[in-house]
Amino acid sequence: MSKKIRVIKNDDVDRLIFSKPKHGEISVFLELDDEVIVLNHLIVSNLSRAFHWVNGHPRLYALEMKLKSLAKHEVEEGRPEKQFIETERAEEEIQKEADVWLAESRRM
Repeated sequence: MSKKIRVIKNDDVDRLIFSKPKHGEISVFLELDDEVIVLNHLIVSNLSRAFHWVNGHPRLYALEMKLKSLAKHEVEEGRPEKQFIETERAEEEIQKEADVWLAESRRM
């Protein structure tokens, strides 16, 4: 199944806004010419965590996380029932898929 690929480059983003309401959790806003993309705190924290793992690890070069609904007994207090969990998928498979998407994005 082919998915639409959208590349957001530095030049596409007018502003980045990071906001933490007094009694809320941080969100990131990407202001583009014609739209604003809002990333909630769970997306941002998982992106940050995965970025640091892959970027900082000498042998880890690909990581996949999938949204999973956890059973009530698996959820820590104050955490959502749906969480991004690392998959068991082989790094080589993940990297192959990412390479295809990257190649397609460069043709745009």
